[in-house]
Amino acid sequence: MSDRWLGPWPLWMVIFGLIFGAALVLSVPADGSVCVTPATEVEP
Repeated sequence: MSDRWLGPWPLWMVIFGLIFGAALVLSVPADGSVCVTPATEVEP
């Protein structure tokens, strides 16, 4: 099993990065706005 294409990155780190990246992209709405605080705390 050759890991030369990974370079310094371990396989588990690459897999975690892909999963985290996909979750981050899916969590962002289509308009690109990111809501960090819950809706209950937005109201003044």
